[in-house]
Amino acid sequence: PPIQRKTALERALEQPGAPSLAIDPAALPATLEKFREWWMTDTALAEGALDRRVPPRVVAGARLMIVLPQPFDDDGDGLLTGGAAPFCAAMLRAMGIAEHEVYFASALPAPMAMPEWDRLAAAGLGQVLRHHIALAAPQRVLLCGRAQLALFGIAPEQAREPLSVDCNGSPHALLAAPDLRNLARSAARRENFWNRWLDWTR
Repeated sequence: PPIQRKTALERALEQPGAPSLAIDPAALPATLEKFREWWMTDTALAEGALDRRVPPRVVAGARLMIVLPQPFDDDGDGLLTGGAAPFCAAMLRAMGIAEHEVYFASALPAPMAMPEWDRLAAAGLGQVLRHHIALAAPQRVLLCGRAQLALFGIAPEQAREPLSVDCNGSPHALLAAPDLRNLARSAARRENFWNRWLDWTR
């Protein structure tokens, strides 16, 4: 079987006496434009070829920021441009939100097999995501994939509650939802999510 390579974040945690953060918070870019460039090139974020990374689809001050755990394997030049795109487009139409009003982001820059979110949080990825949200300054944040809540230090039993996360001193309303493909496969999950969305946005 192929050997799975560990990210720089994961390797840093395994070294004796390793610092709690693999990413220097002071090095995080101060603007969305610079963050996008850093996201696509910084070697501390992930191993592997840089061409496997998928950039966020940037809309500053968006009505909604959708955060995926990681890009889908079939995403092309942007997030949600592959097989999950039609379902996402239908979901946004039902919400009454145009695609150009949405900031599409991911917690990881490239696909990773079975991410260990607690370890990635300890390595500093949660701080990166908070910084990303703060730069994007969306009105609301929809987290698609509840495992990512570990990056904010939020327990799984809180996943069904509307949440607020502090991002560089600014609170942001956040709702956690199942992974998009799980939503697409399950009518029961869609109904449950839709009722929670209506309660959250009314």
